[in-house]
Amino acid sequence: MRYKACKAAGLKEAPVYFATWGEAKEREFTIKDNTSAGEHDFDVLANEWDATELNQWGLNVWDPQEEEQEKEEKPKCELCGK
Repeated sequence: MRYKACKAAGLKEAPVYFATWGEAKEREFTIKDNTSAGEHDFDVLANEWDATELNQWGLNVWDPQEEEQEKEEKPKCELCGK
């Protein structure tokens, strides 16, 4: 995003900063940085990321607690219990 902004502004050089974070902070930054204008692979997010953290970081995805409540609220068959 910074590269695109610098290019649009006609800059030939731009400052670069290297972060020395741990993996957890890097994952959080990746989500937060792409939430407003980036694209996400929701299959990867669903399988490799924690939904609660994603929601806390501003990426509104499924809510695991809500899904569990929906399962509990489904009416069950009086005959078979399913």
